[in-house]
Amino acid sequence: MDEIRGSQQWLKDHPEDAKRVLVMLSLDMTGGDTAQTGGTFLIEKSPDPSALWERPSDPHSEWGAGQVDPASVRGSFLNDLHLAVSLRRARVEKTSPAEMQHVGIAVATTARYLSSAGHSEVAPMTRLMEAAREARMATERQNNATPEILEAWRKWYVEAIASVERLR
Repeated sequence: MDEIRGSQQWLKDHPEDAKRVLVMLSLDMTGGDTAQTGGTFLIEKSPDPSALWERPSDPHSEWGAGQVDPASVRGSFLNDLHLAVSLRRARVEKTSPAEMQHVGIAVATTARYLSSAGHSEVAPMTRLMEAAREARMATERQNNATPEILEAWRKWYVEAIASVERLR
């Protein structure tokens, strides 16, 4: 949780710089050997509708599923983009002594992509988000999501797809 507070403090202390921030990536406890620590490779994301309703296909860590104000949930491309990069690099459900390399490369690839992203990345990112939306909605329907949950995800992805425009 300190890494979150540190990021929040930086935003507060640097209001002019913060206006130009599109996304933030925070790393914590990376590189551990799960055979020794019992830990897992976990990508904790910014709050989305799964932080409001427990979903069997999308569990949150203990702190990620805490008291989340529904009004604070805003769609963003970052969750799905970083997960897609990570899935291409490493098997998320497994960890190994090479986890640090996987984490470093996945985070560096996401950061590098975003640091140079512009107009030409809007269309491919929009397609990535649309595919992520379709996969999420299919999963939620398979898990018998209520209309309220389906509407929350629909709203999330409207906002997430719109957030891609910030790359222009």
